[in-house]
Amino acid sequence: MQGVRSHSGFTLLEVLLAIGITALIGVSTYTLLSQTLRTRDHLSVQAEELRRFQLAATIIQHDIRQISDRVIRDQFGDYQPALRLGGYSNYGALEFTKSGVANMRRQEISNFQRVSYHLRDDRLTRFVWPVLDQAPDSTPREQELLEGIAEIEVKVLDDKEWKAEWLPNPANMSPQDLKQLPEAISIEITTDTGEVYRWVEQVLRK
Repeated sequence: MQGVRSHSGFTLLEVLLAIGITALIGVSTYTLLSQTLRTRDHLSVQAEELRRFQLAATIIQHDIRQISDRVIRDQFGDYQPALRLGGYSNYGALEFTKSGVANMRRQEISNFQRVSYHLRDDRLTRFVWPVLDQAPDSTPREQELLEGIAEIEVKVLDDKEWKAEWLPNPANMSPQDLKQLPEAISIEITTDTGEVYRWVEQVLRK
């Protein structure tokens, strides 16, 4: 009687099946790794955006907390409000006088500055005038705070009402009336990606 031979190798079907399983595992592993890397990159971008907004918010909040009722004169010699917003702000979305400027050398200079925030293209820019009463050739120093901004909305709180403009008819007001300040300022920034950041800061009237 002829003995039965044992087969120690793999059949073609078994080899093809093994290759298919290995390839499937490889594709699954690659897909998982790719998704993980994309998620990591997305989180990294979000973290960087949040860091930039936190830095910008710190600068803006610091400025608002130093708001002063100091009225200024523009390059034409006309009085301008201590704070102005919206259609009555010639330079930006929000403009005001602030104190708290360090005078490290004890020089005979003012510790006040004029600050303006302006959305130009998709960039939020901070303008600073080192002097309040401006000469015809006065130019501000620029500081870009954020890019990729779709919209900025600023409102002020006055007598329990949020307003998009401040002050009404400043040209017809006395220098004393131009010192008026709102109770609080609300700033809402929308990015190109649809993220919305909003904060409200109380105005400490000085």
